[in-house]
Amino acid sequence: MTESAPAPPTVALLGTGIMGAGMGRNLARAGLPLRVWNRTRDRAEPLAADGATVTDGPAEAVREADVIVTVLADGPTVSEVLTAAAEAGQLTVLASGPDTDRDRVRERVRPVFDAIGQKTVWLNQADAGTRLKLVTNSDADR
Repeated sequence: MTESAPAPPTVALLGTGIMGAGMGRNLARAGLPLRVWNRTRDRAEPLAADGATVTDGPAEAVREADVIVTVLADGPTVSEVLTAAAEAGQLTVLASGPDTDRDRVRERVRPVFDAIGQKTVWLNQADAGTRLKLVTNSDADR
């Protein structure tokens, strides 16, 4: 008896501005079930044409999601620099997570990261991704 491949993870994308919309299109094109939310619903609506489910609130978007991606607005310079990379799926993903069952978790989220980025940098400590992003962005402003 052959084992079937696991179902792709359901992704909740919170924030569909310039970067989030590009990431959402790439996630949808990768065939991942996608639920999106944005404070201004009109900014999320175009992703419905790509197969995303547009939700009325963040709680609805993340309900039953396997992976949650948040895209928060940073300064204008960071937004301008990353816009083209996000649309082209050329982001570098800084990822961190739980120490337990690390390989299974990484394999589960790999299709999400592959759809939105060209490279994934795995950081072992759960909050290390956030810290590295802050350092990288503050260094880019110099």
